[in-house]
Amino acid sequence: MALRQTARLLAKGPSKFNWEALGTLMSTEAGKRELGEFQSIIEKSEREAALLKPRTIDWAAYKEQHKGDKLNLEIISMYEETMKGVEGELEKEYEQLRKEKMASIQATFAKLEQKAEALKKVNAARMEELDKEQKRLKEIVDKIKQGELTTEDVLSADTKLATEIDKELAEGKWL
Repeated sequence: MALRQTARLLAKGPSKFNWEALGTLMSTEAGKRELGEFQSIIEKSEREAALLKPRTIDWAAYKEQHKGDKLNLEIISMYEETMKGVEGELEKEYEQLRKEKMASIQATFAKLEQKAEALKKVNAARMEELDKEQKRLKEIVDKIKQGELTTEDVLSADTKLATEIDKELAEGKWL
């Protein structure tokens, strides 16, 4: 969910994204490092995209600058006429490229979100296992403190050990 929100914010414009706020949500150094790497990739992409965006030419400023020079004014007018069609095409191509890049970024975020959800499920299952193990160990420690720990308690808690002991006894290994 957080990844989807991040993708939506980036779609509005990564330069307006609050990287510091997201950094406070990172609990590990590895997470903070990955966020920093991701931020630098996004910022580099923004700089590259800014270079690709066609600039609007201020024809009036050029004409004002060459006001007394009839030849330059004619050349400027000729270029202005020629560029009118080109500027529109460049703007369309830029917008198409931007949409494609944003779709790519959103697809990447969707994959990352799926991976994060899968890891979250695995971690939840592992946490449940660890909680059970912690509870079992606490019970053993409590029994040791109270002097109530029996051989049966130890063997029932560790079936591998019980199997190994049974095997050794069956082989006649008593020591």
